[in-house]
Amino acid sequence: MSSTRPFFFQCSVCTISLPVIYQGRAPPFLPGVQYKEDVFLMEEQSNDSIPVAVGGICFECGKPCCLQPSCSVISSEDGKRYCTKHKH
Repeated sequence: MSSTRPFFFQCSVCTISLPVIYQGRAPPFLPGVQYKEDVFLMEEQSNDSIPVAVGGICFECGKPCCLQPSCSVISSEDGKRYCTKHKH
């Protein structure tokens, strides 16, 4: 799934809510960029305007989780993102 319409991302762990402009792996506005997982991108407020990844999807439960270490981790065993509710 991908989206380029502005919407809100909400972490299922800490419940932070952030405005994002994209969900997916290959943002159409960043030619040549391919993420290894679905990410949520927030518009950067600085002058370079490169979007910032703020979250992903937990591989186990399928819920959104932010990139804070207290909310999600990438498993060293399988390289997949897990929310800390399902920490491996």
